[in-house]
Amino acid sequence: MLSMEGERVRRVISRAMVGTKGRFPSVKSGRIIHWESQLERDFVRCLEFDADVISFREQA
Repeated sequence: MLSMEGERVRRVISRAMVGTKGRFPSVKSGRIIHWESQLERDFVRCLEFDADVISFREQA
């Protein structure tokens, strides 16, 4: 999630040496959505292509 100034609200902290995280360019949200797991990635894709969803944001 971004602050009012456009900065990330929190820094992702991971103790794992290798993690699954990434970014998804969302047309509905008009910005890059950051995801931290494969489950979140898949859910973001579902939200992006669901006709009933107007917009969404990642977790804070």
